[in-house]
Parts: sequence; C-alpha cells; structure tokens
Amino acid sequence: MSERHLPILAHERHGHGPVRAIVLHEFFSSLRTYDSLRTYLDPDRYSLVFADVRGYGQSRRLTGRYDPEELTADTLRLADAVGFDRFGLIGHSMNGLGIQHTIVDDWLGPRRIQRGVAITPVPSTGLVIDGDAKAFFQQTTTDDEALRQALMQLTGSVYGAGFIEERVRANRSTSQSEVMLAYLDRLIFAGSVVDRARSAGVETPLLFITGERDMPGMRRADIELARGGAFKAARHEDLPASGHYPMLETPAALAAALDRFLGD
Repeated sequence: MSERHLPILAHERHGHGPVRAIVLHEFFSSLRTYDSLRTYLDPDRYSLVFADVRGYGQSRRLTGRYDPEELTADTLRLADAVGFDRFGLIGHSMNGLGIQHTIVDDWLGPRRIQRGVAITPVPSTGLVIDGDAKAFFQQTTTDDEALRQALMQLTGSVYGAGFIEERVRANRSTSQSEVMLAYLDRLIFAGSVVDRARSAGVETPLLFITGERDMPGMRRADIELARGGAFKAARHEDLPASGHYPMLETPAALAAALDRFLGD
C-alpha cells in the first residue's frame, strides 16, 4: 500500500492558535480522557489534535503490530494529514513512553518535534515488574475487578465507586483485550528507550509530569531514576493532589503546566 493510502488515526481538533501539538492517550482509555482538560486550554493559543491510537476508540478498526515503530509512523503520518510541519507531542501513561520513542526517531531524522510532554508516563525503561505483576496487568484487559484494583492503585484509592466505574466503562467501550495485551508486551513491558535516547544525544525539550498520588514505580523519583540522564533537555514537574489522571483529577493544574512549558 502506498504512503498516500495508509490509514490516518481518528482524531479531533481543538483550537486554531499558533501552538501546535498532537495529543495521545493512555492504555486504559481513548482521546475522551482529555475532554475535561479541553475546557482549560485556550483555543486562541492552541491548535491541538487529539488522536485515538491504533486499536482504540474511533481507530479500533485499524489493526497492526501495536509497537513503538508503528506508533511513530502513525503519529508522523497524522501530522502530515493535519498540516503540522513543526509541532509538539503530548502523551499520557503508555504513550508518555510511546512519545519518547517517537522523539528519538524524530531527532535522528526530520526533527519536526519541537517539544514533548509525557504525562504520568510509563518509565523510560518500560515497566520493569515481576511475573505476578505482569500477570495482574494482563488480567485487567478482561477482568473488571482487576481493572478496578489497578485504577485504585493509580489514584491513591481516594475516589469513590462513581469515578472507578466510569473509568471501567471508558475502557471496555473503547478498547479490545487483544490490542491491550499487544501494547503491554511490545511497548509497556518491552519498550525501554533509555539506551537509544542516550546514544542519540536527544536534546528535544521534554517535560515529565507526574502525580504525587500515582502508584509506586510511576512517581517523580521513579521517572527521574529510570530516565538515567537520557533526554538531556528534560524537566520534571510534580502535581500535588493528583494521581495518574491529572486531566481528570486536576485539569486546571495540568493545563497551567502545559501553558508554562509549551509557551516558552
């Protein structure tokens, strides 16, 4: 299939301003996760493209390998389709790691990505956990109770059933277990980007945003340690009173962090 006929990720646009960015979602949901955040993002300042990655949401019909290389190709093809020659790249959780791969590839190639933001990302090493923990995350793809437990761990167990059940509904209505299992194996567990980023000497500005109530292994100290000096121009910012979902838990604070970084 020729490049011009390859599929484009389903997406929605927000704003018409000079600050351009593509925004990718997390493992357990779709672009809908960002709906609350949009209220706080000035449409006169931003031109944002929120995308459903391959296998999720309105991109569920798109099958593939579900790996970092494919994610990079899909992202750059989307940028071409929406007319972004230079742009920022924002990713949450799974795709907080995914965009790191894309930034490395871009640094070695066209250098179109001006800045990146990794929101409560999977660490740059990938999620390094034992076999039982891996089995638990695999179980969340089909077992609602396991998913509830994971969501509680990711948010410090401070929210009631209404929040958790909405997140379960969002996952089950926008993703497929076989797709999630593939992303676990090929990106979340096996997606270390540290050596590539360090070897390439990547200097693209990259902001890591963490939530102080996120689960152990995903907090600021863990993310800084995992980065290990890769991404020379990286910064870190921690959001108080937030867990893994600042776009839902503290959307105004997350928007302010994006304003500060993307507006530099």
